[in-house]
Amino acid sequence: MAIDLTQFHQLFFEESLEGLALLESGLLAMQPGAVQKEEINALFRAAHSIKGGSSTFGFKQVAEFTHLLETLLAQMRDGHYQLTDTVRKILLDSVDVLRMILTAARGAGSIDEAWVRLQQRALGTALDAMTSQRTDDHRDAPAEGQEIGAGYAHTAPLVELEDSSACSIPERRSGEDRRKQTRRVDERRAPQFFSGDSIRVDINKVDRLINIAGELVIAQSALVLLGEDFSSGDLDRLREGLDQLARHTRELQESVMQIRMLPIGTLFSRFPRLVHELSAQLGKKVELRIYGGHTELDKNLLEKISDPLVHLVRNSLDHGIELPAERSAADKPGSGTITLNAFHQGGNIIIEIGDDGRGIDPELIIRKAIALGMIDAGVSLNRQQAFELIFQAGFSTAEQISDLSGRGVGMDVVRRNVNELGGYVEIESEIGQGSLVNIRLPLTLAVLDGQTVAVGDEIYVIPLLSIIESIQLVPEMVNSTAGRGESCKVREETLSIIRLAEVFGIAHYRASALSDGLVVVVEGDGRRCAILVDELLGQQQLVIKSLETNYERVDGVSGATILGDGSVALILDIPGIMRLAQQTPEPRMQRCQA
Repeated sequence: MAIDLTQFHQLFFEESLEGLALLESGLLAMQPGAVQKEEINALFRAAHSIKGGSSTFGFKQVAEFTHLLETLLAQMRDGHYQLTDTVRKILLDSVDVLRMILTAARGAGSIDEAWVRLQQRALGTALDAMTSQRTDDHRDAPAEGQEIGAGYAHTAPLVELEDSSACSIPERRSGEDRRKQTRRVDERRAPQFFSGDSIRVDINKVDRLINIAGELVIAQSALVLLGEDFSSGDLDRLREGLDQLARHTRELQESVMQIRMLPIGTLFSRFPRLVHELSAQLGKKVELRIYGGHTELDKNLLEKISDPLVHLVRNSLDHGIELPAERSAADKPGSGTITLNAFHQGGNIIIEIGDDGRGIDPELIIRKAIALGMIDAGVSLNRQQAFELIFQAGFSTAEQISDLSGRGVGMDVVRRNVNELGGYVEIESEIGQGSLVNIRLPLTLAVLDGQTVAVGDEIYVIPLLSIIESIQLVPEMVNSTAGRGESCKVREETLSIIRLAEVFGIAHYRASALSDGLVVVVEGDGRRCAILVDELLGQQQLVIKSLETNYERVDGVSGATILGDGSVALILDIPGIMRLAQQTPEPRMQRCQA
């Protein structure tokens, strides 16, 4: 009976994409001109595996192209050729084309087939010519250590090897084509996550899941036996069995969530290529340092935080790191440093993007904001408030618009995307020393650590990540200003008071006077405020349900959850609540019935 090989295609695609990632990172790590046989051996094995798999499963186009790449790597391994910057670019472009061919074969997205064929033909000709090149003086085997590209003009290639940009994407003429081209470059260099119907899981995680499932079966069986002949004297056994069941259920939930967790290194691995190419484009020398690649977070978070991180790294390259001459004049090393770091802290993940560049001048930010009409001249802002202006839509300090920056689109999108993931972002910077962007995110989008609060008969959830503290107000802390609402002074900081009952149009609530309720001091979008509620109910871990999927999008609400008694509680979006509180007339929105 014939074996249906299509059942193995998914595994082949995953392993091939991993092999391409290995090829890319290995090429970027190698130094031109040095003898690096072990490194080239690793690259050769990766290419050989891709070729073997593609031949087995009938992907002829992949196999033929990878064969050329494998042959070149074999000759480099044997010492016939040296790695140069030009050759490295050709090999990296080859990786890009292979990735796009695999993507097309996989059926995971639409690409320009004609463009891929053009690139494959050009790069294939270049690789073929490089592996079979001869000079007029050396018509036999190339000399030991000969640099690839010597005498190459005699082969009349489709691409010119001596030009370092020889194998770049063919230039398009129209603006729309250029935009499509840019999107295509981003796609071909995007991090390769596992597809929605497949994910690699550590066998230890699977073993733990099976063990917990077994414990649950035992606990359930014990409770069934207890229920068959239950008496009042069995209450202690019942409580013990229920406690055991609850404990195993929590462990099961944690184990299932762990299966979705992937190391952030799978995302960080895309940035060496990005930094390598953009630093060359900008004429800068930049070293990328990566830490905490083993730190795990939810697969969905990993995919959604990708674009914000790309923008922040590009910002560091374009705005942060100075040109070599400028760094030398400031007594700094000619090569700048960009750092990516990730670590767990307090049930959250912290991602840091730092650089040792020129830093951010708050006075320059303020002057630019005044020129753009974002703030009035003469307004006094502290350092952190000035940095917050960077996140305003349309703000940019770039003197000229370029492919990388200057259009005032980006940092506002970064903050919005991070907020939608239940996190927040902030900037620290010192002039002449560099900048650090901190992103704090929950570990998963599936569950939430929250504080439940009551307002009238309604129960809401405030994410713990947003809460600073909760306090009982006394009259001397409160100040009312005509036309500007109520505020309170907490630890020498004046905070606006938001009555949650008014925001959601709740008619009957207990805290009509500020002293009758409690205020929860929260932070969102770099601002703090005090939210007035009737009562604090407790902290608990909650399963998040999408309100937009099951109902519709509601301003000021990021999702919903089902409480232990079966009732529905809305999860508050703190930045959204702040925006709603600024709207008039009151009530600012109709009561939301979940």
